Amino acid sequence: MRGAIPASIEYLSSLTTIKLSSNHLYGTLPSSLQRMSALRWIDLSFNDYESIQLAPPPNLETLLLAWNPLRQLTMTRVPVNLGTLDLNHCFLHSIGNLVSITSLQTLKLSWNQLSGTIGSDTFVRLTSLVSLDLSYNTIDGPVPISFNSSFLTSLNYFSCNFDSISDFVAISTLQR
Repeated sequence: MRGAIPASIEYLSSLTTIKLSSNHLYGTLPSSLQRMSALRWIDLSFNDYESIQLAPPPNLETLLLAWNPLRQLTMTRVPVNLGTLDLNHCFLHSIGNLVSITSLQTLKLSWNQLSGTIGSDTFVRLTSLVSLDLSYNTIDGPVPISFNSSFLTSLNYFSCNFDSISDFVAISTLQR
């Protein structure tokens, strides 16, 4: 399949899953997706999206966008039920408003172009987050203090340059 997802997809109103990975999709996502209230799972990974502006469907639980040459992801509405967001290998330079998705349990951000220090309160609103993958980015500096008050049980940070590995010991919820 090549091109864009047609706006007429909204006529599949009882659709719960869209799996269109490994195609050559690009362009804009149809705004009609936001009206698909039964939609719970979207997989658009391994496509050619460079920028995505999305007003997520109200009941979306999983959004997989890995392996797209994304430079920007904008959520025009905070998805209330989104538990899993996969943005591995997307060339993202920042995480923008993703930190306001309080329902997130799993956030995958490995192999992007995230760099510099993570602000101490960056992830403080992600109170449901249990798994975070920041590996293979050029992140440095201290471990964010917000990790100490989280429910994180899994944290991948390979190839990051945090100041002190001992800071991770203070995160009591991490599985050892």
